[in-house]
Amino acid sequence: MKKRNIIKGILSLIIAAVITALTAIIPIVASVGKAVYANNVAVIFIGMELGPVAGIVYTILSSFILNNIGMGSGVLLYVLLFQIVEAGLLGLLWHKKRMHMGRYLLTVIGGTFLLKPLSYMLFYIFNSSILGDITFLEYMKSNYLLYLQNGWTDTLIIYATGIIIAYILQYILDMIFEKMEKRRKTNEKEGINCSAHRADSY
Repeated sequence: MKKRNIIKGILSLIIAAVITALTAIIPIVASVGKAVYANNVAVIFIGMELGPVAGIVYTILSSFILNNIGMGSGVLLYVLLFQIVEAGLLGLLWHKKRMHMGRYLLTVIGGTFLLKPLSYMLFYIFNSSILGDITFLEYMKSNYLLYLQNGWTDTLIIYATGIIIAYILQYILDMIFEKMEKRRKTNEKEGINCSAHRADSY
């Protein structure tokens, strides 16, 4: 069982890495929507399969790798901190959990309208020196109101589709390993029966 879990974990990381690579490469070669180039499928998938800590570690590693091989402009600490919080929360909510409409709606709506202000707060904390005389509350209010007018639908689509795609990937992976485990147990049982039959023949 331990070996099976290790193999499954490694395969999960490979799948997530492929998704992350495609997410980074596709916008370079084709014009795609925000739901594609800003998707968080890989992080959600890792959080679902391996837990919140793994999701956070994967987020940090992928951020440093992608932003230091020509696909980014260096790691922005306030962006990374937001991604870490997001990955941790998604992992806590979805690790080894079955699809539940209440949890799904909580994640999509909460991520869209409650988690988003954290990104503005972190930006202000790290960049207040270049924002002039605007106060924290004024900055938060103006940006959140603008977000409610224009940007929230993209965020909602990213969470809504990301969770479903990640859940489907996890379900497929679970089904594959469950079938492999059943086949292994069947082969073991047949081997035991065969050995017993041979012993009886003597």
